[in-house]
This record gives sequence, structure tokens and C-alpha cells, in this order.
Amino acid sequence: MAQTECRQITTSYAATGNWAKAAEMAISVAAAAVGARAAVAAVVAVRTVKASRTVKNAKVQLKLAKIEFKRKHWPEISRQHQDRHINATKEFNKRISRGDSTSHWRNPKHADFLTRVAWKPGRKTGGDGGERVLRVPFKVGYITNLTTGTVRAQKKIRATIKKTRRIAGTPWG
Repeated sequence: MAQTECRQITTSYAATGNWAKAAEMAISVAAAAVGARAAVAAVVAVRTVKASRTVKNAKVQLKLAKIEFKRKHWPEISRQHQDRHINATKEFNKRISRGDSTSHWRNPKHADFLTRVAWKPGRKTGGDGGERVLRVPFKVGYITNLTTGTVRAQKKIRATIKKTRRIAGTPWG
């Protein structure tokens, strides 16, 4: 599916007020697209469509919202740190066996993609800029409190950069 089709579908869902479906459609199309530009454009589309009040204004905003970005500038994923938040991996199971409450991705197939997307346009938190947070209008993961057994949905992605200059992401918030 082309970027223009993605924008049209996202805009039509947004026009009906179905923001969750508009965001889900944009991210899923971006995940299937080839190249970083399409993926980042889809995230920008979600932000601008949600912020705009009319379809006409959304189309204008989408034309203006372009991020020039190349895949080679994305840091690599820190596999060990990333796997701590992917269900049924060795690192995740170690955390559970220690009794740590830990968040985990809703869909592990999208974990690396969402981490990379959160790294570039995410809001910097902390003084050194080594941590960034991106809020999305849909559930990206869950956190389970091991003492009470309660499960809570998470709609933010926190991406951090490690000393090795690799990034790792977690569902957050």
C-alpha cells in the first residue's frame, strides 16, 4: 500500500472519530512498508490527523509533515535489553523468576519497529537525551504486577540508548 493510500485511509478513519483505528492502520501499513521514510511518515500522520479538527485541515497538515530520515541513521537494537520485555524469551523469564514486575510488548513482532520509531520523534526526557518517550493512541504492551496479579495496558513507548550506542525499547506509562 502506498503512502498516499495510507494517508487517505487514516484520514477517513479520523474523520469518523475512530482515532485508535486510524493509528493502528497507519502503524500497520508503516510496518509493512519498505524504508524508514514511510514508517516515520505514518507516525507523523497519526499525530497530525489526531490534532486536526477537519479532514481538509488534516490533509494540509499531512502535506506539511515530512521527516527527512534515512535508515542508516537508526541505531542498532540492543538485543539483550530488548528481549527483557518480549514474552517467553530467556531474559524475560529471568526477570519473572526473580519476582520483578516487568512490562512486555503486546505484539513482539513489532517491538523493534516501535522502538526505532519512538527513538527519532520521541520526546526527550532526562538531561542527557539518552531516553525518549513517544505516546501512541493504542495499546503497545502490558505490565503485570506479580504480587497482586493485576494487568494494566500501556500506551507509551520508552526508548533508551545504552553505552554501546544501541537502543532498547519498552512499553511504558
